[in-house]
Amino acid sequence: MNKSAYPAKTLYVIVDNREYTITVQYNIRQKHIRVRINSDGQITLSAPAGTTQRKIQSVVRNKEGWLKTKIKETHMALEKNNPTERVFVDGFPFQVEFLFSDTLTPHVEVDYALQKAYVYGRENSIQSIASVVEKWLRREAKQRLPEYAKKVALEIGISYGKLFLRNQKTRWGSSSTLGNISLNWRTVMAPKAVQRYLIIHELVHQRQMNHSPQFWQQVAHFCPNYAEYESWLKENRALMGLFRATI
Repeated sequence: MNKSAYPAKTLYVIVDNREYTITVQYNIRQKHIRVRINSDGQITLSAPAGTTQRKIQSVVRNKEGWLKTKIKETHMALEKNNPTERVFVDGFPFQVEFLFSDTLTPHVEVDYALQKAYVYGRENSIQSIASVVEKWLRREAKQRLPEYAKKVALEIGISYGKLFLRNQKTRWGSSSTLGNISLNWRTVMAPKAVQRYLIIHELVHQRQMNHSPQFWQQVAHFCPNYAEYESWLKENRALMGLFRATI
């Protein structure tokens, strides 16, 4: 067999003297090469099965300028939302502060009045602090989002079966034909108005499982300022990259 038909599964691009990995994937149903950068900074190149290494490297070279710009934008956004320094709950900023403690189990104590999250532990590392903060935010999401979803559903008169809190990489939410809706647990960091829009968006999908004009008309009926909240979600897309393996 022609080895050139099976190019390397990993490529690299250098930005500001730092090397970034490009994971190469193949799809027999795909017709064109696509390059994607997730909100967590992971770069994926998908190509039709049998694409030669020379062709893939040529595409990477042609997209090098675009890649470098997107890599910088993504990592700047992640640094801006450093969860070891500051996180958000319902859109309100909480300062994260590490305090050394001999306790065997790292934990967080939150002063909601002062909007501070004190992380106690022995190890003052990014991974350790981020892990404790993530567990706290997941608890907040579990406590806040299900009740809020019930309230919004009752308000607009669209019912649902169950609400699932998920760990999606690229989605804020989803809706199933089984009558259930899902939200990215990081939704708890968004302002209440944005949370309400996301819930309405998924509830309306229970009536329209598409993004047709009829779907958006119904969304606008319940949430006239939805375009403003869509803009917020796009501008804060980097939040979906928090608490991933790259941190």
